[in-house]
Amino acid sequence: MDGISAYDRHLLDTGRKPRWAKKVTEIGPRERRPATSTSPSEIAMRRVTEPNYRKPFSETDLKAVRKGEQEMNQRIADALADKVDLKVSASADYVTVADLSKSSVRFQVYSWGPVYKVKIIKSATNQEVVDCKTLADVAAVINEVVLTTESVEFLRNNKIVCEIINECKSMSEEEYFDAVVENCTKDTNGMFTKEEVQKILESVNEEVLDFREAGILPKEIVEVDEFNELFYGAAMDLGF
Repeated sequence: MDGISAYDRHLLDTGRKPRWAKKVTEIGPRERRPATSTSPSEIAMRRVTEPNYRKPFSETDLKAVRKGEQEMNQRIADALADKVDLKVSASADYVTVADLSKSSVRFQVYSWGPVYKVKIIKSATNQEVVDCKTLADVAAVINEVVLTTESVEFLRNNKIVCEIINECKSMSEEEYFDAVVENCTKDTNGMFTKEEVQKILESVNEEVLDFREAGILPKEIVEVDEFNELFYGAAMDLGF
């Protein structure tokens, strides 16, 4: 009892009632109710005699529910797999859309009443949830986030590469080819004259310009194994 005085506590401890109490009754432990039978006949009887009777939720019931949730999420995953360019997997809790080889962002999709919840996980501290009415909307959200993230990460992590590509694209094809000839002449250390290098490269001119499209600078091209095979292969074909 809260707020009881020390005098009243003494009276109670000695078996006497305080002035404000009509009587003192000792309440012992409650009698344990007999365990109910799980036989089919007893269960059927309780359904009749006890209107509010509800069968206890068993482990078998839990397995059935989890299996149903797994099947529902698998149907969502199968529908999403054709709409997104990421790996899609399903569990009983949600659908996971993720592929770290393509994007660092992960997605968790689950049905929530009339809508689909899309949890966008960019990091442990950067997460958000978007509501979508249809699976087409879910796919659109995922694809948009992936595209935006890939663009930002590309520009952040490959800034130098972008600058090199822009530098190559700013050169005309003739300027690029001449610069490759100059660098190859230096790299061969007198094995071929400049005129011979130019003749060899002219035989594979289109392949040389492919390196320009790939963003490889003329000063770096002579270090590429693929180019070396191309150059010396063309030299052998021409009889050098």
